[in-house]
Amino acid sequence: MGTRGLRVFCLSQGADPDSQDAAGNSVVMGAAFKGYLDIVRMLVEAGADVTHVNPKGQNAQDYAEMFGRHDAAAYHAGRLVTDADSSPHHLFKTIRAEIYLAHADHDEHMPPEMIDRVQKALDQTKTKHKAEIYKEARHGFTMSDLPAYNAEGEHRHWVTLFDLLERNL
Repeated sequence: MGTRGLRVFCLSQGADPDSQDAAGNSVVMGAAFKGYLDIVRMLVEAGADVTHVNPKGQNAQDYAEMFGRHDAAAYHAGRLVTDADSSPHHLFKTIRAEIYLAHADHDEHMPPEMIDRVQKALDQTKTKHKAEIYKEARHGFTMSDLPAYNAEGEHRHWVTLFDLLERNL
């Protein structure tokens, strides 16, 4: 059956889509790392938490930096630019994966001047990248349980995420 077949079988039998391995990595992270886009889709359809951060604080962007062969997407990410040497925007130059960033146009955590600095940092890399601003969106626009929820933005985010995964996994 193999690992892929076993994962598909377990999910079809009602396995918890948010289960984690001993290191705290979610099933979504594992499937994405292996390139199992079909399983990632199944997990999303089953309601898996795709925003999971493991105990080390790692997420998709961190995986892209470490392994250099994955894509990274961030939706309504905040505070990507600080004045510190450890500011996340300085990491872009080390990433060899495709990067997609979706900014909300009404986001106190990512104001226009910060978006401009992120774009300049991206433009200084050799990495394939795209950053877009979602109009009439607020920080948290993809989360249906928040007041900032925006159905159009959520739909668009799934389309862009799966497009990114299909190009790179």
